[in-house]
Amino acid sequence: MPPSIDFLYAIACHGDSMHSHPIPAFRDRPVPDAHLHSGLMTAPTNAKRSHLNGTIPILDLEGFMENDTDGVAFVVIRTVECTQASVLMARAGGSMRWTEAIYAKSKISKDALHEVATSYFGPSPEDPYSSITPAFVHPDVVQDTPVFDRNRLIHAELFLFAHRHVLGSYGLKHPDSKRHVDALIQYANEKYGREFANAEELFASNAVTSDHVLKLFRPNDIVVSGTHGRPAAFVVQEWPRLAEEGWVTLTCWSFQPDGTGFARKRTVISIPPLEPKATKIPSLVAYPISFASSELRNLIRDRGFKHWDLRNATQVTYKGWNVGHDQFFCKSCSVNIDDRVSSC
Repeated sequence: MPPSIDFLYAIACHGDSMHSHPIPAFRDRPVPDAHLHSGLMTAPTNAKRSHLNGTIPILDLEGFMENDTDGVAFVVIRTVECTQASVLMARAGGSMRWTEAIYAKSKISKDALHEVATSYFGPSPEDPYSSITPAFVHPDVVQDTPVFDRNRLIHAELFLFAHRHVLGSYGLKHPDSKRHVDALIQYANEKYGREFANAEELFASNAVTSDHVLKLFRPNDIVVSGTHGRPAAFVVQEWPRLAEEGWVTLTCWSFQPDGTGFARKRTVISIPPLEPKATKIPSLVAYPISFASSELRNLIRDRGFKHWDLRNATQVTYKGWNVGHDQFFCKSCSVNIDDRVSSC
């Protein structure tokens, strides 16, 4: 059996996590009154009272996810909310809604992702703003989640948009990985293919819409923004976030002066909501440096070289009035006496 993507179904009772249901996952789609089926005779008693159930349970989901011998490359867990509305919809023969999470399961697929990823793809802490996670470092995994959750692709749509081509190239260069990687690419094409093609067409024309603005950004990319008064470069630290009313939030970092030298500081950039119609990318508050003009890139780079030359600038401390007696310097004030400062 060739490596593939396996689809499982989980049930979230009353809007809680999937673990609130006694059975962590099913192989088949949950339906109302499934407790009448023989497939659940060995299931926990309280599971039989659920309004939604499948008939082919996976009682040991962690064991299933850790098994690397069954030829499954990736697992998609579709979580269905067991609410009165979903039950009524299912009984009426309507379509059932779910949310999807995709996990790397085989060792080959995990290794492939780590080899090609230029951005982190595992879960972040519950509060990503509680501390600054260094760039290029995979964030910590929340401690109370299952072990296999560390292999979940967060922001899967954005990650796959940014990496699907390089994943395809990796598969061609590593024949042992090709079938595993192809399974993920096929999933991406079936789920997002038309959307990805539309985004690439827009970006090729130097434009973007509100539907695709998040795809412009990924962690470790360099963006240009004038948020501090003049165009400067920042490194994107986290995946972009869509806030209320269409605002896009970018958490970035850059080296900035702190009075005595240069320090790495965080900057949160907010991009106002875009119109549904196409907007020129360089008109955004922040945008990838690849869309900046060569003149602007040279300006930022030259300014960076000048700042770097000042890393050892001479500084002294002084207490007292200046010559004109119109400014008083405290003892802790630093006065830079390097003439090169004026050239920046």
